[in-house]
Amino acid sequence: ATAGRLSWRSEDLNGDAKMEMLAPTAVLLCFFHIVTVASRTEVRVLVPPVVRRGSTVTLLCLHNLPSDNLYSVKWYRGSYEFYRYVPQERPPASTFPLPGLEVDMNGSSGQQVTVRVLNRHISGQFTCEVSAEEPDFSTNRDSANLTVLDIGLRKPLLIPASSVHVSGTPLQINCSAQPTVPAPHISFYIDDIKVDKALVRTVKPGLASLEVMRLSEVEGPLWVRCEASVGGVYHLSSASIPILEQLPLPDQSKAVLFISSLSTCLLLLQLLLLVQYKLTI
Repeated sequence: ATAGRLSWRSEDLNGDAKMEMLAPTAVLLCFFHIVTVASRTEVRVLVPPVVRRGSTVTLLCLHNLPSDNLYSVKWYRGSYEFYRYVPQERPPASTFPLPGLEVDMNGSSGQQVTVRVLNRHISGQFTCEVSAEEPDFSTNRDSANLTVLDIGLRKPLLIPASSVHVSGTPLQINCSAQPTVPAPHISFYIDDIKVDKALVRTVKPGLASLEVMRLSEVEGPLWVRCEASVGGVYHLSSASIPILEQLPLPDQSKAVLFISSLSTCLLLLQLLLLVQYKLTI
């Protein structure tokens, strides 16, 4: 072997020596993985799932980038960009025209954008894209769906089978609401107390039925109404209708049977007295 020359082969090393040489490499790989995960941009979009046409809403874009490492925040409806925030620019925020959507610059920043939705055609997927500054220049995005409701304000109609209810007998009350997308959720109220949903049956979208055996423990009028809720943003109530609760009348057949039995007993008593009188004379 030539003096001063260092050479080795892997087969010349024992197991311990191999582990000693691989350990630093493993540590470096682990450190690189930790740094990569820690520097990854995380983005989460929060938007109300359903809003009314003409309402003003705030769309949130939550990310973990510090301000000195943030390059840009961009908002899209579908593939069309309508808002951009670049902290290095002056002014940092800018908008791009999008029919059916108005951006409120005073309520917008790098973490949120406030918009006024003008029509239901703006419904769809909203995306926030966040980009980091050098040296990584990473970009990440998140999306969420927003639905704009544009429906009429027709109140639901309450239709009871009768305006008088005899306690203990079934009474059916129907509520008809305007068909919408999504379908309305119908609730019933008796004297402004919500009826257990287990008693409400959905006949079809926009039509629900309530069947009760007893409305109250006492006689007197009770006020019944129904309410249609659409997407949690529309709440329309029907007019309240009075229903008179009556206690059940005595069963006439039982009364007739009681009178007949009483007459029979009296007749037998008279015969018994007559027989006893005959025996004494």
